[in-house]
Amino acid sequence: MKHYKILLTCLNYRSLTGCELYNYELSRTLKEMGHDVTIAAQNVTPQEGVITLDEVNENDYDFRIASQEWCFPEKFNNIPSISVIHSEHQWFEKIIKKPNILYYVAVRPSIKQWLAEEGIDNCKLIWNPFDFDKFQPQPQPDSKQIRILFAGKLNRTRMKPIVHFTEICKRNGWKMVLCGEDPFHFLKQHMSQYPNVIEYHKPTPDIDKLLATCHYTAGIYIGRTTIEGWLQGKDGWVYDLGRDGKLTPPVLMRVPNDLTKFERHNVAQQIVDIYESSLGRDVQM
Repeated sequence: MKHYKILLTCLNYRSLTGCELYNYELSRTLKEMGHDVTIAAQNVTPQEGVITLDEVNENDYDFRIASQEWCFPEKFNNIPSISVIHSEHQWFEKIIKKPNILYYVAVRPSIKQWLAEEGIDNCKLIWNPFDFDKFQPQPQPDSKQIRILFAGKLNRTRMKPIVHFTEICKRNGWKMVLCGEDPFHFLKQHMSQYPNVIEYHKPTPDIDKLLATCHYTAGIYIGRTTIEGWLQGKDGWVYDLGRDGKLTPPVLMRVPNDLTKFERHNVAQQIVDIYESSLGRDVQM
C-alpha cells in the first residue's frame, strides 16, 4: 500500500466535538495506516500535528480532506481535495465548487440526497468514523427507569427536538439525559420546567461510559450519538429536521445488522480510495 502526505482542514480544532471529532478519528486512523497526516484549522489549540491554516504550504501534501470548506473558499485552490459535507442545513454548511475538488463525501444519506438535488454527481456516502474498541456491545443498565441519551451542543438545531422529546419523557416517566455545551443557556429555563425529567452532563471524552448507563439514544438524523448507541447494542430515537426547519416525529431505529461501514479504518480506506481512483488506479468505488 502506498503511503501519502495528507492534509486535513477544518474551521476549529480545539475540542473533540462534531467536526473536530471527525478529524481526530480520521487523522489518527490514517496515521495508523502509515500515512503522514497534518491537521490545519483556523482556530487551534497548540498540539503536535496541528497547525493553523496560514502555516500550510500546499506543495507539501499529496491531497487534502476538507471539512467546512465554505469557511475559507479562497484558500487551497491547487491541492487535490476531497470535500466532506457534515450537514444538510445551509446555516451550517454550504457547497463550494472548485476545479481541484475531486469528490464530495456525505456522512449520511440525507446529505447525499441534498448534494444530488444540487446537481453534484461526484459524491459518495461514507459514514463518520468510529472507534470499535471504545464503543462495544454493553448489557442493559440496571436502572428500572428508562434513560435516554441526547448528546451534542445545545444549539438552535437541537432545541426544538429536545423540547419535544422531553415532553415524551415526561409522559412516559423516562429520564432525559442531556450531554453537551449550552452556549445559549437553554437549560436554565428548560430544566426548571422539567426538574425531575432532565439530567444534564457537561461534554465528556468518556461519552461511552455515560451511554452505557442509558437504554436508548435520541437525536437528529443518523448522527454520531445514534451510531455510538448502535455500537453498544442500543436502539435510537431519530428525528428528521427538514431544511425548511420542519420537525418530524421521532422514529425508533433498530440496531442494523451490518455495522462495519462505521468502523474507522474502513472509513479512512474509502477516502484514500477516492484519491487513488483520481490517479487512474484500479479501485472499487
